[in-house]
Amino acid sequence: MRVLYLLIFFPLFLFAQPTQRTTKGWKELTISDGLSQGMIYDLKQDQNGFVWVATKDGLNRYDGHNFTVFTHDPYNEYSLSDNACSALLIDSRGRLWVGTLNQGLNLYDAQTQRFYHIDISDRQSTNAGNYEVRLLAEDPEGNIWVNTDQDKLFKITLPTELKTSFPKVVNFTSQATFQQITLAGMATNATAHHIQFETDGRAIVGTTYGMCLFNWRHMTGMQAINRPPGLSQKDWSLVDDAGAGEYWFSAMNTYIHSWRGATHKAIHLPSQTTSVLVKLLDANTVAIATLEYLWLMSPAQLLAQESLTPQNAFTAMPPDMYGLRTMTKDKTGLIWVGTAGYGLRVFNPKVKQFKTYLPNTSLAYLTQDQQGRSYARYSSTYGRIDEVTNKLVPFLNGIRQSNDYHVDFLMQSKAGDFWVSTIDFGVAGKFHQLLRYSSKGALLNHYPLPAQTAFGINQNQTLEDKAGQLWIGATNGKLLRFDPVTESFTVFSYSHLLPQRGAEIETSALYFDQTGTLWIGTPRGLVRADHPQTKPSFSLYKNSPADRQSLSNDVVSSMVDDPYEPLRYLWVSTKGGGLERLDKHARSASAGQFRHFTEAQGLPNKVVYGILVDAFKNLWMSTNRGLAQFNPRTFAFRNFTKADGLQDDEFNTGSFVKGASGKLLFGGINGLTEFNPRDVAGKTTPPQAHIVGLKINNEPVTVGSPDGILSQSIERIPAIDLSYDQNGVTLEFAVMDFTNPAKNRYRYRLKGIDDNWVAGGTNRFANYAQLPDGNYTLQMMGSSDGQSWSKPVELQIRVHPPLYRTWWAYLFYAIIIGVSGWQLYRVQTQRLLLEQRLVYEQKEASRLSELDGLKTQFFTNISHEFRTPLTLILGPLTDLTKRLPGEPLLALMERNGQRLLSLINQLLDLSKLEAGQLKAEPDWGDMAAFFRTLAASFSSLADSRQIGFTFSQNRQECPARFDRDKLEKIVSNLLANAFKFTPAGNEVRMSVHYVHSSSSSHVQLTIEDTGIGIAAEHVGHIFERFYQADGRSNRAYEGTGIGLALVHELVKVLGGNIDVTSTEGVGTTFIVTLPLEAREEASRESVPVTAKVGSPAVVSFGEGLDSQPEEPAASGAIRDGAENLLLIIDDNADIRAYLKSIFAADYQILEASDGVDGLEKATASLPDLVICDLMMPRLDGFGFCKVLKSQEATSHIPVVMLTAKATVEDRIEGFELGADDYLTKPFNRAEMQARVRNLVQQRQRLFQRLTALTSQDSVDVEPGASAEPTLLKAEQEFIDRLGAVVLQHIDQADFTVEMLAENVNLSRTQLHRKLRAVANLTATSFIRNIRLAKATELLSNGEENVSQVAYAVGFDNLSYFAKVFQERYGVLPSQYSRTSHGRVNPDRTTVSSA
Repeated sequence: MRVLYLLIFFPLFLFAQPTQRTTKGWKELTISDGLSQGMIYDLKQDQNGFVWVATKDGLNRYDGHNFTVFTHDPYNEYSLSDNACSALLIDSRGRLWVGTLNQGLNLYDAQTQRFYHIDISDRQSTNAGNYEVRLLAEDPEGNIWVNTDQDKLFKITLPTELKTSFPKVVNFTSQATFQQITLAGMATNATAHHIQFETDGRAIVGTTYGMCLFNWRHMTGMQAINRPPGLSQKDWSLVDDAGAGEYWFSAMNTYIHSWRGATHKAIHLPSQTTSVLVKLLDANTVAIATLEYLWLMSPAQLLAQESLTPQNAFTAMPPDMYGLRTMTKDKTGLIWVGTAGYGLRVFNPKVKQFKTYLPNTSLAYLTQDQQGRSYARYSSTYGRIDEVTNKLVPFLNGIRQSNDYHVDFLMQSKAGDFWVSTIDFGVAGKFHQLLRYSSKGALLNHYPLPAQTAFGINQNQTLEDKAGQLWIGATNGKLLRFDPVTESFTVFSYSHLLPQRGAEIETSALYFDQTGTLWIGTPRGLVRADHPQTKPSFSLYKNSPADRQSLSNDVVSSMVDDPYEPLRYLWVSTKGGGLERLDKHARSASAGQFRHFTEAQGLPNKVVYGILVDAFKNLWMSTNRGLAQFNPRTFAFRNFTKADGLQDDEFNTGSFVKGASGKLLFGGINGLTEFNPRDVAGKTTPPQAHIVGLKINNEPVTVGSPDGILSQSIERIPAIDLSYDQNGVTLEFAVMDFTNPAKNRYRYRLKGIDDNWVAGGTNRFANYAQLPDGNYTLQMMGSSDGQSWSKPVELQIRVHPPLYRTWWAYLFYAIIIGVSGWQLYRVQTQRLLLEQRLVYEQKEASRLSELDGLKTQFFTNISHEFRTPLTLILGPLTDLTKRLPGEPLLALMERNGQRLLSLINQLLDLSKLEAGQLKAEPDWGDMAAFFRTLAASFSSLADSRQIGFTFSQNRQECPARFDRDKLEKIVSNLLANAFKFTPAGNEVRMSVHYVHSSSSSHVQLTIEDTGIGIAAEHVGHIFERFYQADGRSNRAYEGTGIGLALVHELVKVLGGNIDVTSTEGVGTTFIVTLPLEAREEASRESVPVTAKVGSPAVVSFGEGLDSQPEEPAASGAIRDGAENLLLIIDDNADIRAYLKSIFAADYQILEASDGVDGLEKATASLPDLVICDLMMPRLDGFGFCKVLKSQEATSHIPVVMLTAKATVEDRIEGFELGADDYLTKPFNRAEMQARVRNLVQQRQRLFQRLTALTSQDSVDVEPGASAEPTLLKAEQEFIDRLGAVVLQHIDQADFTVEMLAENVNLSRTQLHRKLRAVANLTATSFIRNIRLAKATELLSNGEENVSQVAYAVGFDNLSYFAKVFQERYGVLPSQYSRTSHGRVNPDRTTVSSA
């Protein structure tokens, strides 16, 4: 079944292994890593931990991840002076000096990233160029020494202020003091390699041609020293020098010359080399490097060597370096080598703490015997590891060397025997055996496995318990116990916990904890076997997606007790879930409490192959990303990779073992790694960490960029200021430990955003997007091993708010709010005051309105009171004037009475204007004729006063809509004033001009006099009420001062305007302009001119004005005086007496003193006409009219309303309540008679028409139909109701008038007078006519004879029926049915005057 495995196995033993030393621990940094150029001239590490690299094309700064390159910028004077950097120096104050090949010396300001320049040239020559700088050094006094290509040695002394700070100008050559000295004994192309300054003033210079000694303080005594005898100068060519204390070492291509004081010794190199370096890395370490090897020794050790060989070399050099230029050691112990064109090589000496064996060999299971020898499974068999030859050596006898024979597991029991699990893939099938070997490898016995049990092909485990019994993990849930004494197997099964189908389930781990519990690792979970020695009980721990405290991954690779609490915790490694800690106190597998440790907690990889515990109680784990050291108390990880000296980063399953000496062995894909935890468990020094990069909104920010964010380098600047739209911040970190920068770890927090530290792991970037405005502090810490952390690095970040959120914006807002609040307060205060004032004004207006109303009411009432006595005065006066036409006193009395009436009317008009009740009431008429008539009425006045009066207008006819009453008052007042103030013999002119245009039309009225005129100071006031130009009591002209005020108001009501011009003593001109609504076609059509209802017949203006209406022609009484009944209702007895005197000849008079009394008399007597006063006690005229017209018995009675209230509104209200006419006090006798006569005649005509309509038998008129519905509706409804009552009782011969009256709720008298008024019939005649009409209908049908018809319509006397029928229709009833008479509708009442 497993035959396919045979095809992939390598030959059984491939034990030949390489013997040469490897180049483990080296890494290279070239231009592919960002280095600007491969030719390295010098290397230095500054106080901040950055490594500076001088190349042929720029200066490089390395932070472990990035090279920052500085080059010459011809447009930036503070840039590097030359790209070819040849020498570097970090002075005692931490400042970087950069020498160049062509442009002298540079001093670098790390804070501003500026370079300041010094020229290195011949001070004695003008326009001398710079020397080539080859070496830089500093003496104890802080002077800078420069070696050049002309054997020159320059001493540069800086001013005191420049020894601790930077110059103010870019080139500070003039501020420095130069001294120079020439090296002694030099030949062509001499170079100084090293200068050693002594405190006594001596200085030793190592050069290409040996050492020189001189006094560095006084620049004297230059001499050659320490030159081997017997060698000429041309043969003395030193490649490098190094010195410290009493030791001095010089390198040649074949020797290392060493001096200790005056003692010289030549140490041979392995072979002649083209490139060699010798450097004193520290006081106790000298490094000698060739292209092949690196030796690291103390000065004493080196001096004791006769030769340097590959065997005493510390490590081999990496290939492809071509030439060596410089070498240095950084603060973490790494050795940096600069090559001649191939970049940098970095070596970690600490790789020596990890020993590696069997390179290029992938090892599986490991074990050690009691003698400390190590064994490894390679391919399908085991071999012993020979550390001397670095080979796998076979040691088991009797093992068949074949691909179909597997040795799966090897272990040594406490008795010293080896137990081997084997599988033989024979022809007959797989054969599983347990072999027993002696400690020397001799086969002692073999034990076939019990039936139905098998070893795993890839994973197999055998474990010895305290009793010496062997526990074997078989496949598919089988556990075997083998007793070496009885040589028997016991089989246990936990297969019921595992899947029953699928791939074979092998045992990956077996472990007895301190309590004796057996733990079994499988690919399907962790199996726990309690009390295995007696009766094992099994339980399974596995992953449950619903339980985050369950096993994270089911593939278990190893187990170990917690070194601090072994009784409680078990550490479990998984292949995919990382490291797990099980709380064994949770006895139920379903309640297993696992704590997980993965990359998030510092584990390098979640695939853990094995766990070992060292003497310091640390856990060591092999993974796919190196080894991890874990402190189970602090939960801190420290990780190691290939760069630290491991065989590789990837290890193998089951390939781990702890030796008796405490050494730990882990096998991987490239051999074996062995180490003593004591050598690597030392606490490391906290590294330096820096912020090395800044991006704003994903754009890199550099020092001095236009955005102005960085005025200093990011690692030096304490704070940055950002605008509100620069709130996307990315910060880059670096730890100055270059051993394995990729595994350096970081944590950070931004105070103000992060409450706790953010564990960034190996991620060296912190990103913050959409930072709100505010002040923040970024804190960052770095670590190279996860245990020792750097000091926090802080950077203050301030994000400024947008303009609208700055403090002064808020101040502005506060001011605005304050001002707005104050203004609001003022406005509210003013509003409250205004509201109070408004309330007051409203109250005042209401009071004034009430006063106006009271005033208007007062004027109305007082006018009524005035008009009543005026009526009693003017009426009799008119009668007396007619009877005594020659009496002058009567004419005088009548004229002054009319004047008094005119003044009362003007006062009423003014009161209406104030109340807003006076409105324009235009009507159609001939305006030109109106003005002619009005002007003609003033002709007699002009003649009587001997004043010339002329009238003119530009049209003879002008049909238009105009308000006759108001226009008459305007003209009359203006003409009256003109005649009043014009002396005899002068002239008054009136002209009317009609203007028509497409846009508008108007009429312009001009009245001009040549009278006394008006003074200029009075012209502006003449339209004010009661204003008089001459206010003296003895003035010559009489007046009240209301005429012109009324004119002005009336003009405004009509929508026009009035202007006045006057010259005192010359005359006055009034111009009135009014809008004109004309009708051009009126000349062809009749335009009616009607008098206004309620307008007084006589209007008097001024003295001497008089007008009398024509006496109407007398007419006879409508009815006989005994029959005509007139009801007069007035609370004034004189008015009743006066009216009675007017109508006594024609009517029978009834009188009532108020509305209630009048309503009772009207209901009882049903008069033919009612004259009613409007203002009466108890019930006024409106109330009387409303009740009268709503009663069926009295609704037909016409009413004439008599009152002093002459407003349009009053008249409209009276008409709406049913008043038939309206007369204003004082009234004219003749007008009163004419109005009453016309009203009675009009009502007679209407009722005659009603009678005519209802008497036509040939026409079917439906009940309620009427030709004049507005006037006859109520009466027609009354007639219809009477007819319906009669038809209901038509067959009753004894149906009387009293019965009819009772059915309609009227008295007999009321019914009689109502029918006489509306139909001119008696009640008896009305009943008879209804009966006869029904008879015609029945006769027309022909269904009944005459007798039957007579009885059917209520006639019990046939002869009487025949008589009245013939009188009505002109034929006898018997003849009617044979004629073609029209059909009479029995439902329609038929009436006639007969």
